[in-house]
Amino acid sequence: MEKVADLEFTITGTPGGPAGRAGQVLVTGGAVAADGAHIALRTYTDAYVWALSGSDVAAALQDDPLAVVALPDAPQGEAISFAADFRSLLLGSEGVSSVITAIPATPDVAQRQPEASATTESETGFGSAESASPDSASNNVTAGLIAVGMVAVLAGVTWLVRRMRRKAS
Repeated sequence: MEKVADLEFTITGTPGGPAGRAGQVLVTGGAVAADGAHIALRTYTDAYVWALSGSDVAAALQDDPLAVVALPDAPQGEAISFAADFRSLLLGSEGVSSVITAIPATPDVAQRQPEASATTESETGFGSAESASPDSASNNVTAGLIAVGMVAVLAGVTWLVRRMRRKAS
């Protein structure tokens, strides 16, 4: 892995999250829209959305975000994804009974969709005929992000084990 960008978030004043003010600047999740047009990062309290051109995430993150969206309070809000319409963000928290919340991804969408909707898993169509197929683009993006995360964890563990072995010798 290679470091490609530094991001600094400022305290927004948005209430919520388990970590107080630190939760306003601690990135807890990220997503790339399946159409490749946007990227989103979330903290416990806010979502930041950038335009994405091609696959150059590092370049996109150098620009100011298109939107900073205050998120509804969640006990441990860490999950974020783009909805199938690419205009809404799906948010989740830890736990089996986590509520999935859909909110507009940018202010112009908020004007067209004035009210965010909070729904449970059973209301979103998970497990129904309306759910995304296993080979859908959004599932592929999610799987890719999970794979990148797992590679990062494995690389860190491998580095730690090697370092411990060197110290032991």
